[in-house]
Amino acid sequence: MWPASSSHALQLLLLASLMAAASAQGSSGWQSGTIGELGYGTTYNPASGACGYGALPDGAWPFGGLAAIDPAASPLAVGATQQGCGMCLEVQCEDTACGPAPQSLVVLIIDFCSGCGAGAIYLAPAAYAKMAPGLPLGQVSGRFRRVNCNPPGNVQVHVDTYRATEGGWLRLALTQVAGAGDIASIQLAPSQSPEAWRPMQRSFGATWELSSLPPPPLDLKATDATGQTVVARQVLQQAGQTGDVPTSTQFQASAALAAALGQPAPAAAVPPALPPPPAPAPALEARGPTSFQSVFGPVPAAPAPLVTAAPTGAPAPESILLPPSPGAPPLPLPLPTSPSASLPLPATPASAPPVVDTRPPRPPGVGPSVTPAPVVYSPVAGLPTLPSEPAAVGPVSGQQLAATAGIDSASCQTLGAILAQIPQAQNWTQLLKAQGLDRLLGDKSAQVTLLVPIDSALDAAIDARPLRNESSLAQLILNAPEIQTPLVGYHVLPALWPSWTLQPGTSIPTSDTIDKVNPLQITAQGPTQLQGIGTSANILQGDIVACGPSIIHIIDQVLLPFKFDQAAIDAVTGTTAPLPPSSAPLSSAVLASPPPAQALTPLSLQGSPVSSPPTGS
Repeated sequence: MWPASSSHALQLLLLASLMAAASAQGSSGWQSGTIGELGYGTTYNPASGACGYGALPDGAWPFGGLAAIDPAASPLAVGATQQGCGMCLEVQCEDTACGPAPQSLVVLIIDFCSGCGAGAIYLAPAAYAKMAPGLPLGQVSGRFRRVNCNPPGNVQVHVDTYRATEGGWLRLALTQVAGAGDIASIQLAPSQSPEAWRPMQRSFGATWELSSLPPPPLDLKATDATGQTVVARQVLQQAGQTGDVPTSTQFQASAALAAALGQPAPAAAVPPALPPPPAPAPALEARGPTSFQSVFGPVPAAPAPLVTAAPTGAPAPESILLPPSPGAPPLPLPLPTSPSASLPLPATPASAPPVVDTRPPRPPGVGPSVTPAPVVYSPVAGLPTLPSEPAAVGPVSGQQLAATAGIDSASCQTLGAILAQIPQAQNWTQLLKAQGLDRLLGDKSAQVTLLVPIDSALDAAIDARPLRNESSLAQLILNAPEIQTPLVGYHVLPALWPSWTLQPGTSIPTSDTIDKVNPLQITAQGPTQLQGIGTSANILQGDIVACGPSIIHIIDQVLLPFKFDQAAIDAVTGTTAPLPPSSAPLSSAVLASPPPAQALTPLSLQGSPVSSPPTGS
């Protein structure tokens, strides 16, 4: 086995050689080859993939975009620690049968196709169908290139086996890995002795193992092929625990990969030292926050520490839950008057006044947080509401819902007319209109489900320092208006989801797309609870029915479609929020062009219009 230093040097040399090879193909890095379909004519089970990632449901990243390479011949595999497992590729059909504008798709290597050849990439059936829709062929000519992985969340630890007896033995793989994707080493240490790192040995594919385990909780340290290192504190808290364990840490995009593709180098946010072990701190709020890293745009501040892991369940011991500021005044939201589409995230606009932060620093090892705002809402009586129905699988058809609701097309109300009757939904209504959705709100034939946060939801407290100084969600939207499109799109569901279809664990596609192909999802936790990528929300008044039919659910918090790390930003950069289908075609100008920088309209929060944000918190 290579010594650790030699192994790391080999990884850097390999990455450099791959980048040189990509450059030799041209500044875009494309390589021609064969794109095939895994299990063509039979069946394919991703859970049995040779990389050891286990089941990867289509409703989670990479949304069915799964691929296999030849472990012995592919230049992506030869010399790589994980033989290519975890790397991301952009693939595109070049066969004439794919037409003049072939679909480009980003996929994740999760399996091997032994003997398929150096220039072959084989895709899972769902991915192949997206790349080459309607083609009966199981193999086409195409091209591919390696790209940075952009999962919308943080690294997850997939624990395959955890034997607590007979000295202990553990096997795991890291999933949802951003950047280069190729893990070079993993180490574990007991949380009580955080510097007593023990290296894990690679088992197969992307799996790593270790025997003679110390008792939990255990910290995890991982290094990728570019030399970046992240640490997840107390990530394994229970002996014998298996399954997927979330963390609050993530790798940055690879500058070498970006350069090979002719893209700007990503901002570096990795500090020179690892974070100290966290000291336990009491929770101050009953409802837990959402933890995330923020590189949402640079501000003058000290380097950010690596964010530590937040295990499943109760907040991690190192978390501090910040209560909302009592009696905080509402903040203004200047909004563009014309719609926007693709969002380049994001530096703070030059015209935005600086936010002066006066809060005390967070304790060492405590990551950024979002604290839900206190709920201020009074249900509105007299709104057209669906009758209760037994639990069922969703979504439901428009015809079925119209029959259930007994909608009269002559007297029914549009989405906009209903929202106008809900005083505490006016801020979000204004945000919808600012993104060009007036036509949708007035369309009597629209069939969508709208999730509408109440006005007080925008007062959610955020602590994303040191890279952002805003102290509330409203202030963040003010200073980064380019996040408005993904925020709006994440709350427009292009199907009908009444409350009786919101069964626990149900994945629901939104109008946001990632990689311009796959819809971002929210997950139902029950008839009145929804979980987004960055935050969760409760339905306060649901099953309000409009013409079309369409459905409105009033929710207590804003669902964030991202976590504030570099990978999430890259993913949202490629995100568009297309309008849901409607029987009446909508204007092609909707969400088609970015708003002019000067076209800002002050938004009145709770009836108090303000023209500029406060400069302190």
